[in-house]
Amino acid sequence: MRLAGPAQRRQQPGTSPDQAVASRPAPGRESTRPGAGRHLRRRLEIALFVSPALLLYLVFVLLPIVLAAYYSVFHWNGLDPLNDFVGLDNYRRAFGDEAFRKAITHNGILVVLSLVIQGPLALGVALLLNRRMRGRAGLRAVIFAPYVLSERSPP
Repeated sequence: MRLAGPAQRRQQPGTSPDQAVASRPAPGRESTRPGAGRHLRRRLEIALFVSPALLLYLVFVLLPIVLAAYYSVFHWNGLDPLNDFVGLDNYRRAFGDEAFRKAITHNGILVVLSLVIQGPLALGVALLLNRRMRGRAGLRAVIFAPYVLSERSPP
């Protein structure tokens, strides 16, 4: 007894196996596959769940970045209308200032040191807290207590 392959299972009476594989529904007709609507429904569900987060990201992250870039090419006091277009002069003036360049350098050093020291150290502590060892619960409490307990200001 020979088992039927996928092409033979879809074969219509009176057609060869090659014709059965090549046969498709006519344009404009719905597919006869049993799970055809399932993929569309899954994509709609994903879009439904992602859209609020995407909207918040657009409104509170991307829009302020775009507006800041737009405002940066104007001489603006924050109150009057945007009338005095200065182009990249604000950037030339900022990067010409020694204090600004030092501040950018110090921020760059902090970013690099944070990535080189803080990242691997945090990963090491996380791996340590994930191992089974004596006193693990106490160590977790000591490390996570400052994040869980709120700071109370004096009366």
